[in-house]
Amino acid sequence: MNQPSAPPHDIIEAVAVSEYNYKVEMIEQKIHINVLHTPSKQIYQLCICEGSDIWISIKDKFQNNLSLCYQILSKALLQKDPQFRTTIHHTTKSIILELMYIHEFMGFTIKFDLLESRQRELDRIENQNKILMKELQEMKQEIIELKRTMDICLDAKLHTDNRGIYDSRDDRRGRRG
Repeated sequence: MNQPSAPPHDIIEAVAVSEYNYKVEMIEQKIHINVLHTPSKQIYQLCICEGSDIWISIKDKFQNNLSLCYQILSKALLQKDPQFRTTIHHTTKSIILELMYIHEFMGFTIKFDLLESRQRELDRIENQNKILMKELQEMKQEIIELKRTMDICLDAKLHTDNRGIYDSRDDRRGRRG
């Protein structure tokens, strides 16, 4: 007796899904790193430019060359070069991206603190607010100084006027007479 054969099944190969997706760009001498945490859809960001605190702390590892830093970050994060190992640690408002370069003669570890994109925007607004508040305080001080100067000028004018009222017509009358 023939048993019915099982219907053919399509076999789908499982593919490992990365929990994080990286984007590294160099725009106008600034390295932009974006990390997408796939499950939460949250984006974390960092910008590295010459003079920034992060650049000052890591530039010796890249021979003081921002372009070289960009190439190495691209190699590590985008091309997944096996000489690099990345680890991510979550904090309250950010992630710490730890990048380790492994080589038989030398190696290094760098930690990048990437802020949540909303947190970065809030920090930017907060900093802008602090700047505006400082400017407002400076303007208030200038207004106080202007009022003081005007009061001094008005007092001097009133003092002069109280000594006698001068009318140019009096001069003309006195000379004709």
